[in-house]
Amino acid sequence: MAMCGGVGDVRAADDEIQGFCDQVRDAVERISNQGKRFECFVALTMRSQLVAGMNYFIKVQVQSGVGSCIHIRVFQDLQQVINLHGIQPNKTVESPIEFFDNNL
Repeated sequence: MAMCGGVGDVRAADDEIQGFCDQVRDAVERISNQGKRFECFVALTMRSQLVAGMNYFIKVQVQSGVGSCIHIRVFQDLQQVINLHGIQPNKTVESPIEFFDNNL
């Protein structure tokens, strides 16, 4: 578990994290893929940050091949509402998941 304000260690994504990704997929595709569907949208790994709610930094596979991943920042507020707060395109499976600011 992440300490308050710090970003936790990388962990495998579970069904809950995949559910968060499913909730924001349409918004991610609209913003970063000109509204086109990605080949896939599978959460691979994640890091979390405890704030007044929880930030999740998630590596998502969106197609097969090089540059096949993106990183998304998802915020879960204290009422458990999920919102997309950021996207980093052009990532690979090997790209480290790092903190990034809300960029939307």
